[in-house]
Amino acid sequence: MKPQQQDIIIVIIIIIFTLIRMTSGWSRVRERWDKMMQQLDEKLHQKNSFNDQLTKIEEKTHIPRLRFVQATLLMIFVLVTFCMGSEIISHCVGFLYPAYASIKAIESLNKDDDTRWLTYWVVYGFFVFSESLTDIFLFWFPFYWTTKCIFLIWCMLPIRSNGSDFIYNFLIRPLFLKHEKQIDDAINQAQSNAKQYIGKGFKSINHSFIHHLSSW
Repeated sequence: MKPQQQDIIIVIIIIIFTLIRMTSGWSRVRERWDKMMQQLDEKLHQKNSFNDQLTKIEEKTHIPRLRFVQATLLMIFVLVTFCMGSEIISHCVGFLYPAYASIKAIESLNKDDDTRWLTYWVVYGFFVFSESLTDIFLFWFPFYWTTKCIFLIWCMLPIRSNGSDFIYNFLIRPLFLKHEKQIDDAINQAQSNAKQYIGKGFKSINHSFIHHLSSW
C-alpha cells in the first residue's frame, strides 16, 4: 500500500472515530436535556398559584404548559439578544419572579421552598458582587446580558440540582465552611469596635450637650 493511501485511510479512521464520539456525546446531551425537561414538566404540574395560572392558559390555548414556558423563555432570549433594554430585562428576570416566589415561600407552611429560594438569593448576591468587581470587562463580552439571563433562569429552574443548588454546594458552601471561623471572628471584632466607637461618640455628644446647657 502506498504511503499516500495509508495517510488517507488514517484520516478517514480519525474522522469516523470523531463522528462516533460526537454522536455519543450528543446522545448524552439529549438524554440530559430530556430528563431536565421531564423534571420541569413535573414541577409545572404541582399545585401552586403559578401553575394554576398555567392551567388556565393551557385550557384556553390548548398549548401544553411546558411548550408555553419554553416559548416564553425563547421570547425572553430574543428580546434580550436583539432588542433595546436588555439590561433592564435581565434585572427583571433575576429579581421580579424570584422575589414573588420568595414571598409565596415565606407565606407557605412548606419549608423546602424556603431553603430553595434562600439558596437562590445567596447565589444571586454572590453573582452580583462578583459582577460589580468585573463589570468593566464583562460588559464588553458579546451577548453578555443574554448569557446572564440564561444563567439566572438556570439558577431558578424548579428542578433538582438547578444552578443555585449546584453553585452553592460545589463553590459557596465549601468556601464558607473553610473560612467560617475567620468570618465570624471578623464580624464579632467589627461589631465590638463599632459598639466602642458608637459608645464613645454618644458620650462625647452627651458631654458636649451638657456643657452647652451649663454655659447658658
